[in-house]
Amino acid sequence: MRRTLGPLLLLTLLAGCGDDGDGGGTTAEDVPASSSSPSPTPTPTPGEQSSGGTTEPPPTGEPVVVALLSETAAGGSTADVLTPVGGAAVDAFLAQLDSATLGEQVRAAVDQHSLPEGHSLGAAVVALGCDVPPEVFVTREGGAWTVTPAKVASPLQECFAPVTTVVVVDVPGDIAPAAADPAT
Repeated sequence: MRRTLGPLLLLTLLAGCGDDGDGGGTTAEDVPASSSSPSPTPTPTPGEQSSGGTTEPPPTGEPVVVALLSETAAGGSTADVLTPVGGAAVDAFLAQLDSATLGEQVRAAVDQHSLPEGHSLGAAVVALGCDVPPEVFVTREGGAWTVTPAKVASPLQECFAPVTTVVVVDVPGDIAPAAADPAT
C-alpha cells in the first residue's frame, strides 16, 4: 500500500501545480494592484518622527508630540512646562544640553516639522535618569503647556550615567517664555 500511495500523492501534487489555461489559478498578474479594504496608516509613536515632517495638521486644540528623543549623559534640567523653540529660541533651549548630537536631533525635529498656522513648537527636558519614558502627556494648565512623562513599566535599579529625554511638541496657540531661573 505504501508504494501506491507515494506515486498517487506525487501525481495529485503535480496536477495541482499545472496551469490548464482556464483562468482557475491565480497569478501575480491576476491580483489587483490595490484592495478594496483600506490598510492602516502607520502612526509614529511618541519617540518617532516621520521623515519629512508632518503632512497633516493636528486637530485644533490638541497638542501633538513631534519627537521624544534621548541620549546618555546629555545634561540639561528637567522642566514640567514647555519652552518655545521657534526661530532663534531653539538656540536658548539647546544651550542647556551637553551633547551636540542630541542638540542636532532636537534642531532637526524642529526644522522638519510643518507647523500649522496658529500653532507653536515647544520643548522640555522631561526626564534625567536611568529610564526613558515611553510617552509624554501634554496638558494646558493655567496659561502654560505642561508635560508629564509616563511611568516606566520596569524601571532600572541603577545605571552608569543618566539618560536625558527631550520632548518636542506642536501645540495650538502660543507658548509663554519660561520664567527666568532666580538661581542664575
